[in-house]
Amino acid sequence: MLSDEEAAALAAIDEAELARTLLELIAVPSVTGSPAESELQHQLAGRLERLGLDVDLWPLDLPALRAHPDFPGAEAPCDEAWGLVGTTEDGGDGPTLILQRHVDVVPPGDLAAWDGDPFVPRVSGDLVHGRGACDMKAGLAAHLAALAAIRAAGIRLRGRLAVHFVVG
Repeated sequence: MLSDEEAAALAAIDEAELARTLLELIAVPSVTGSPAESELQHQLAGRLERLGLDVDLWPLDLPALRAHPDFPGAEAPCDEAWGLVGTTEDGGDGPTLILQRHVDVVPPGDLAAWDGDPFVPRVSGDLVHGRGACDMKAGLAAHLAALAAIRAAGIRLRGRLAVHFVVG
């Protein structure tokens, strides 16, 4: 059984907007270490601000991170990277729930194996095709849709909700 608040949040999910968001996110070629990875972090920061979250977007100090003795290495070289956290202002003394997703995608590989540009999303029936559609652009879109639905339903959270969008 769903609570009244849970039912209201589910009813407030805008499926058409969720689909548009997914297609827009896939269109950003945020390959690990590329400038588009940073571009997507900035776009997501704007979306979080429009949802009324307190947004912290900051450049990572890559030389300091690389020099740290516990630095595990990187998946790909990069010249810049950005951290992004959005937090709801509302909420009482309850716990903070953190939703976290990565914004980077792996390179598309052999372009001849794709039916078109991997960063031009294609819809076939109820399936979406494009680099990152499942990993992790759909997760990013789902987090944004959940935040929007909570806002649209007028739900007051017991604690805070934070989203952490991270680079590769």
